[in-house]
Amino acid sequence: MSKVNSIGNLFIFLMINCFYKSSKYLFSVQPSDSKKFFIFAEKLQEMEISNCATLGNKGRYTVFKYGGMEIRFKAPYSLEKYTEVKTWDNGYIVVMAKYAHNDTAEEEYIDIVPVLRDLYINPEIFLQPIKQVMVEK
Repeated sequence: MSKVNSIGNLFIFLMINCFYKSSKYLFSVQPSDSKKFFIFAEKLQEMEISNCATLGNKGRYTVFKYGGMEIRFKAPYSLEKYTEVKTWDNGYIVVMAKYAHNDTAEEEYIDIVPVLRDLYINPEIFLQPIKQVMVEK
């Protein structure tokens, strides 16, 4: 192995280690091990996605998805779909919703914190990494 190549590997190794330590990962990746490096790349993609939750509806239920969890709670009987998330404020969602009795979307307010508490999920920990909520397509 040439000196330049080993310095490059050392730099990548240190960079990855710093990233993992700052992201609370407990293992390191050697760049020479391509299998582990691809696992690292997949983790990066998951982390970029993990700051976004989705909101949608299935039948008579509102569905909030984040981190592999799907939380359902009762929606108004005439809800057809959510069209746009206007604001997200740590558990409080302002969303535009289309109802069967109205041709235009109406502003709706959803507070997910009491739902999480009823499910014995700590809202402060669960909601902390979420930076954005999008309507599920």
